[in-house]
Amino acid sequence: MLTKYFEWIKGSMDTSAEEQLREKKMVHKLFWIDFIVCFLFFMPFIKLHFSIDSYTMMVSQNSAWGGAGAHLVNGRFTAALIMAAVHLLGIDLVLDTALGVFTFMFCSAWCMAKITEWMFDGKLDEKNWLEIAVVQMGCMTGLCNVFIAEWYQFTEALFVYTAAVLGCICAADFFRKNRRILSFIFLAAGYSCYQAAIAFYVFLILFFILKKYEYRFDIRGIRDMMIGAFECAGVFASNFLLTKLLILQGVIPDNSRYNDINSNFALE
Repeated sequence: MLTKYFEWIKGSMDTSAEEQLREKKMVHKLFWIDFIVCFLFFMPFIKLHFSIDSYTMMVSQNSAWGGAGAHLVNGRFTAALIMAAVHLLGIDLVLDTALGVFTFMFCSAWCMAKITEWMFDGKLDEKNWLEIAVVQMGCMTGLCNVFIAEWYQFTEALFVYTAAVLGCICAADFFRKNRRILSFIFLAAGYSCYQAAIAFYVFLILFFILKKYEYRFDIRGIRDMMIGAFECAGVFASNFLLTKLLILQGVIPDNSRYNDINSNFALE
């Protein structure tokens, strides 16, 4: 009897391991499909190209990092750290165009593959190709479009965009798993790279909430949306207040984009 019990446990473990292996292979296939799509869509940007910010970056490192740096002034603290690390490593993101472009392509492909996996709760092998294709098309629409193409023009910031997208998308995954603290930390890190990337977080948590409650109205879904909204507001408020505090202390100059916000919110 005991022998049969252990055989049953071993068989269950073997089955689970096989399912996990199939799932990983499926995700890998999706990753390479997504990467090929990104490559075909953004291939022209691999060639050396420049923007106005590129010349500013080449002429003065202080414009991207330092006491008067644009990243610090605009509350992009994680971006400032990334640019400092890149500078210390001796990487020239303007002239090493392909490095930044391929990094963002790999990031986008990974995100699309993982989002598809998350949408099906890690059970891709149980779904038909049409369901997977629909989710994949949605992911491609989000990460392969003319608006994202604009980001590829600014080669000096592609590492920053990569970190911003990864941070916000991983934050959405932690939100899906009800790991609120990690979700807030990753969202804050992504937001502190590039504020606009928070849109990925907003769209993803809405999809995750709709899926969780089977696309039906549920008061618990409204509650989850409110939690997500408060999380976004908390990230914005903490970033805004920290930036204003550093300006008041004279750590960074008073020429932040946050100055465009209604003066009633400004700290004097």
